[in-house]
Amino acid sequence: MKMYVGLLLLAMASSVNASSIRVEGGTVLIKEGSPVYLLTEHLGEPDHRSQETVCLRRASGRHRDCDRWGHIDIWFYRWDNRNWTIRIRNGRILSIKWDLF
Repeated sequence: MKMYVGLLLLAMASSVNASSIRVEGGTVLIKEGSPVYLLTEHLGEPDHRSQETVCLRRASGRHRDCDRWGHIDIWFYRWDNRNWTIRIRNGRILSIKWDLF
């Protein structure tokens, strides 16, 4: 019974944090902090792109409002039977997440 509950919880997970993607038969590792050109070189152009406005720096003090706003790019790929969501800023990968089709 415990195994079935564990499998059910695993199946219901919407996305998984991943810190890397192995491509080219496992010989190339694309990870958080890697340059974006590795994505286009090994996975091609993303299936979809979007942009998000985020707080880059919080003000000091009690309320800690945002001092500086900026944009991050979000690239979406379908690869290796997964949907990949990759967040990018200044030409570097910030985070990698995936979920199943």
